[in-house]
Amino acid sequence: METSKKKAKIEKEQILFAAVVVVLFAVLIARAFFSMPLDDELCYIASLKRYLQGDRFLLDDWHPPTQLNTWPIFQLVRWIPGFQINILQARIVYLCVHFASGMIIWRLLKDRKGILWMVFVYLCFTPYNITALSYNTMSIAVFFILIAFCLSRRQWRRRDYLLGGFLLCLSMFSNPYLFLVYPVYLAVCVIMRYRKKEQEGLFSCGGILWVTCGALILGGIFLISLIGKGSFGEYLYNVKMILGDAEHKANPLVKLIQSQWQVFRVYWRCSAALVCVYAVTIFKRKTLNGKWKNYLFGVSVIFTVYAVLRFAFIYGSIANNLTMVPPFFLGVAVFLLTVCGKKDGESAEDAAEASLRIKTYFWALAFGYLFAVCNFLGTNTEILSMSAMFVIPSGITVLMLCEYRRLTGAEKKPYIQSILSYAPIVVFAFCVLWLRLFFTWFDEPLRELDTKMTQGPCRGIYTTAETAQGYQELLSAIDLCGITSQDKVLFLPISALPLVHSDGEIAVPYVTRFAVDSAELVEYYESHPDKMPTKIVITDCENGGYSGEEEKTAAYFLEQGYQVQAVADQVVMLVR
Repeated sequence: METSKKKAKIEKEQILFAAVVVVLFAVLIARAFFSMPLDDELCYIASLKRYLQGDRFLLDDWHPPTQLNTWPIFQLVRWIPGFQINILQARIVYLCVHFASGMIIWRLLKDRKGILWMVFVYLCFTPYNITALSYNTMSIAVFFILIAFCLSRRQWRRRDYLLGGFLLCLSMFSNPYLFLVYPVYLAVCVIMRYRKKEQEGLFSCGGILWVTCGALILGGIFLISLIGKGSFGEYLYNVKMILGDAEHKANPLVKLIQSQWQVFRVYWRCSAALVCVYAVTIFKRKTLNGKWKNYLFGVSVIFTVYAVLRFAFIYGSIANNLTMVPPFFLGVAVFLLTVCGKKDGESAEDAAEASLRIKTYFWALAFGYLFAVCNFLGTNTEILSMSAMFVIPSGITVLMLCEYRRLTGAEKKPYIQSILSYAPIVVFAFCVLWLRLFFTWFDEPLRELDTKMTQGPCRGIYTTAETAQGYQELLSAIDLCGITSQDKVLFLPISALPLVHSDGEIAVPYVTRFAVDSAELVEYYESHPDKMPTKIVITDCENGGYSGEEEKTAAYFLEQGYQVQAVADQVVMLVR
């Protein structure tokens, strides 16, 4: 009788969750019509466009972030005849992929307590609120699925190891620094073998060989796709230029140290308090009783909730990214409170199972943190991008909190303990949903986005009248240049919007750039003579003149015999 009631309750929860997912999907589709995209979003389309035009991976593109991430997408869309896509379509495609990955995560862990909350948070969140298939969103989706897949396996077979390796390699296409997961995983397997623990599970020295084979399958397919596209010398030269990218070049060891400092520095109020909790828990690990655990857990929850609310509504920076980090600190506290002190109540079967799951979740928490650190190593935006990756360890924290409620019996106590257990989950989920709906990335508040753009790659999107006017003026100036599909085009400053809008072949080493590097451009064209542009369009001229790196670049082309043509008040074109 009790079992049937439990099943009925689970079915009701799943029906309610399905309804919430449908409504959320519809709301986010509507939300996709608002907020003007910047180069961050447009560059993903421009990167795909250049490969559809015939560019070669690792040869014609020197942009590290989008270099490998575009390859899996290209393999899917290359077979669609006449494929074209604009921002609105790209956003809808992303939402479909995002929700599909969320349902995969739910399917893998559907029997776990808190899974509905965790998936809800995941579905509501997207880095920077940029609704696009990017190296950020794709790495999160694939690695989260990998974590869920590992947690769902009760028995590991060869095919499970193979699939795990395949997913790890796929996530590396979005962030190559994720290869660091492999040596860490290998080290854990060796330690486990030395301690004679869990040798038949995930951390098996025998299984890691099959994980390697799974990674090599996808890696081999990628390498085969490169054969015949260029000589070994060409690949060697261009890979060197990709790795030498000025905007992403830094000492990995220095950045590794910086990543730890950044997390502590930005969240010092929360992290300092939680570190004190960790210290007390470890110091009193043999004598810690249930009363002390409740006090320490309460302090951890209070500071975590404060940090979530602070970064969601007070801090005033990239709110939806930075809000992802604080729950991670709470997850570490839950683990320590579980493994330290007296094991009150663990004789009960459900409490023992909860304790075991929390210990298992800690591995997911640790590898989720490593995932965020790997992102820091590959980005030039430091904590702003890294913080978004904490959606994985913070999502795991949601599962840990629900198991901790069961471990301590808080779900049977209607007062303070029960409230403290659910408060961080509810506050976290609410803040993520609120920011997903109302936070705009470099645009005005949602209520001011009342002008619809009717042309170009952003048609159908609502923004402010001022932004729409500037957008339309730029498109009109580009149209006056008379660029056809036979032209090879360079826009200065290098920006994704004109590259996506024009019909010309993309003839640049990267589709977006903070600043022009004339020396790098010259080196690109001298090593890629087939990419010499037929038209160079300079879009930010003042009285027909330009300065700085753009002037140096223009001087190089004028020496090559290009002629100057005035197109509009602030637009000059050089024609070969």
